[in-house]
Amino acid sequence: MMQKLPVQVVVSAMALSLVISAAYAQDAGSSVAGSAGVEVNSAYIFRGATVNDEVNVSPTIEASSEGLTVGAWGNFDTDMEEFTEIDLYVSYDLALDLPVDVSVGYTEYTYPTAGAPEDGGAAADRELNAVLSQEGALSPSLFVGVGVDGPNSG
Repeated sequence: MMQKLPVQVVVSAMALSLVISAAYAQDAGSSVAGSAGVEVNSAYIFRGATVNDEVNVSPTIEASSEGLTVGAWGNFDTDMEEFTEIDLYVSYDLALDLPVDVSVGYTEYTYPTAGAPEDGGAAADRELNAVLSQEGALSPSLFVGVGVDGPNSG
């Protein structure tokens, strides 16, 4: 059976990634923008499907520099008292001469409490994605994600 990650390990890894990103950018002479946050939700709904209808906490941490963004997001199930999902992502803003902004990225969705795939648990899902967006009064955007590996790819 897959071992569960303690909350302290996940939070420490998230903080360490922000510190490393900031140190790298300082050495490279560029600036880094970082953010961290926590949401408390009455349910976890992903792309229209209810994953968990209990109160959950979703921490996030992100660092950006020169068009490159690296981040992590988690879903902490307060009923189970453990992380049920931890997502790691990276994206890059393309500098194209277009009337819309274009970003490409990769997300790894992991499920620490699902168990090992050989025991019927969910493996990690991997997704390539692209975002077209435009600044303005309504700020419209289009997200396209394609699963490249895992049980939800295809």
